[in-house]
Amino acid sequence: METTTKPQAQLCAHCQKPANLHCTRCKDTPILADDIQPAVYCSSECQRASWPTHKSICKRLKMRKMVYRAGDILQEMFYMFREHVFNKRVFKIEYKEGKMFIFDDQKPERFPDDEMMACHVPGPFPHSMCKADEDRKALRTHMACSDAVAYLHEVVDHVFGGMPCVLTELDIKPKNHKREAVSVMRGVVDAIDHQHNIIKVKLRSNGEAFILDLASAQYGYYEPITVWTDYMQNRVRCLVAREKKYDEWGGLLKDYRERELSRDPKEVWLRMVLHLNGVISQLLKHSILCWEEAVGTSILKLLGLPKHQYEMQKKALLAEVDADLGHAIKWVEDQCEEDKKLRSAGLEGSMKWEGEGAGGVDGANEVDEVKIVLKEMGLTGSVFVV
Repeated sequence: METTTKPQAQLCAHCQKPANLHCTRCKDTPILADDIQPAVYCSSECQRASWPTHKSICKRLKMRKMVYRAGDILQEMFYMFREHVFNKRVFKIEYKEGKMFIFDDQKPERFPDDEMMACHVPGPFPHSMCKADEDRKALRTHMACSDAVAYLHEVVDHVFGGMPCVLTELDIKPKNHKREAVSVMRGVVDAIDHQHNIIKVKLRSNGEAFILDLASAQYGYYEPITVWTDYMQNRVRCLVAREKKYDEWGGLLKDYRERELSRDPKEVWLRMVLHLNGVISQLLKHSILCWEEAVGTSILKLLGLPKHQYEMQKKALLAEVDADLGHAIKWVEDQCEEDKKLRSAGLEGSMKWEGEGAGGVDGANEVDEVKIVLKEMGLTGSVFVV
């Protein structure tokens, strides 16, 4: 147990006397409408006496806390990922009529090789165009909900892997936006009724269910985890049926990989974006695995730590991920600069975005290619597994 810095007028869960000693296992658990509260005791003796009764509730509350913390870490990682691979060519943001209009000339219809590469390589995130941090979050996540589900699939699998839960991908039509971010492409305002991609997390142990929405900032919601019933009632207009072959956990990632293999000449730009983002997204899991090995712990253990320890280790983990992503993007930028020099000299560049197989390294499959790219980036860890 640990003592609160400011004792509060609470009653001991065992003897009902005034108490300020919290059960460290379930302390700091988000309080929901089910009236289940983390336990407080007046003494260690009362805690031991209460344990047979408190045990099942404690496990339930601790698991809930871990779900919320997992969402917190995953959202921060997605924000980092989106900022590093940001490939929108935003030249202006306007705020009017309560909306955030994003002027983007992202996808030219025709372009030479050097301009094609410019569209493919991430550019600087336009921090200065945003008025507040909430605007930056909205811009990072705008039209990126499917990226969150697809590119973070393996990371979500790893972070939730030690919990007894079932993960399900859902497509919805959202409602009740608190804010609205709108694309303006070549002067045309986007008026499409877009669907939204989310993940349902259902705990096997007690049936509690939550929604993990990593791209909700574009609608003015900044918490990644919401209770299932609240989310469905307040933020979902309707569910959208998926094509059968993609209606599975990992279905969006499967769809992305198949589109990356498309040979349709109209899909060149999309294929390049999918390929680079797919390779860079592998760094998220790679960074986590290397951090776990270096620290001698696991994500699961991190999620269950007391609050101050959790915050410290989370900060270290996210710093590791951010550094690796920055290193990777710098490598891509350097390679593109080298390619431009080679192409201007009439030579073939080294970045083969349209090579055989799942990406750009001739004769290599997807797993081998990612390993090759990571090795060239100097980021191969001994525990790297695709």
